[in-house]
Amino acid sequence: MNGVWGAVRPYSARLVAAALAGVAAELSGLGLIAAAAWLIARAAQQPPLAALSLAIVAVRGFALAKGALRYLERLAGHDVALRALAELRGRVFDALAAAGPLEPPAPGPLPHAGPGAGGRRAVRERRRGTAGRGDGSEGGEGATGATGATGPDGAGRCCGRGTR
Repeated sequence: MNGVWGAVRPYSARLVAAALAGVAAELSGLGLIAAAAWLIARAAQQPPLAALSLAIVAVRGFALAKGALRYLERLAGHDVALRALAELRGRVFDALAAAGPLEPPAPGPLPHAGPGAGGRRAVRERRRGTAGRGDGSEGGEGATGATGATGPDGAGRCCGRGTR
């Protein structure tokens, strides 16, 4: 329960604002339909234009309000969704960094074990507690979770490859 809702909860006010903007946009749509229907029915009677002016302005106002409120709803809703996604992405990367690197695959071609085999292997290694121990030692893990953050010459390294 703390996962997704915990990431959305700080933005609940924006989410409520998006919902209210959506409700207001729907009400503007209903007003637009009602005003347009009345305008069509009344215009069929061919009254003077002054008698229709209020309905004409109402149709324009409801149409503009509906578009603007729909835009605000989408803007606020997507803002919440993208902020929550950024929070969840940070949590996932933090969890992956804390878990450490996985054991590198054996040299040579990998046998085809079907779709999802790599994910199943990673889960199996994590459950066994053997992930990240290619030589049996824990190794020093930096902020990225990669072993061997620096080589013997002081050059920055990640996963055995130099950064230079």
